[in-house]
Amino acid sequence: MKRNIVVIIVLSCVATNVRLAAARDCPLPYPCAYEIQAMNDDATCKSYGFRAGTDAFAECRMKLAQQRQSQDAAALAERERVAAEQERKDAQEQARTDAQINAIGRWLANPRSAGSTAPAYSGPTYCRTTRFGNMTDTNCY
Repeated sequence: MKRNIVVIIVLSCVATNVRLAAARDCPLPYPCAYEIQAMNDDATCKSYGFRAGTDAFAECRMKLAQQRQSQDAAALAERERVAAEQERKDAQEQARTDAQINAIGRWLANPRSAGSTAPAYSGPTYCRTTRFGNMTDTNCY
């Protein structure tokens, strides 16, 4: 008789560990995840010494659910903050790019107009000078 009890306890522990392991592989949007999460919460509350069906057990389950909701809300807020920050950076980069393209377009349209300067070019400049009698021709590229 004692051997049967020990075998049942061991099998119960193995089954609980299998269910807990399965929970890690089944994300929450899937129906099985809620059942597995409930089993995990039951196992957690039982590990604290609460017995199923008691008010303390129900309170334990409720606190676990509230903690999970709080963590989910904080994670969502963080994702939204990061997304908003990325949108702001993208908008700034787009504005800089648009300004550069507009400056180049204005200069190409009328390079000699007053106040119009060539867009900044940071690369090297090479010049070649050729003399023809009294004249000097300089070409830079």
